[in-house]
Amino acid sequence: MTKFCKATAGEAAKACGRTKGLGELGNCGANAAVVNAVFNATGVRVRDFPITLEKVLPGLPRVEV
Repeated sequence: MTKFCKATAGEAAKACGRTKGLGELGNCGANAAVVNAVFNATGVRVRDFPITLEKVLPGLPRVEV
């Protein structure tokens, strides 16, 4: 009998013994490209996913209007 693990997206790495799906192995280069694009556009280095405004905005300089 096959045993399945139920987990939400955020719990997937923790719940299933930190295994990844086969399709996730090819994401390594794409993830790095996205992080570098965000850094080049904003000057803020984000070190973990997902990249959200809450992670980027604190690193941006203040602009007086």
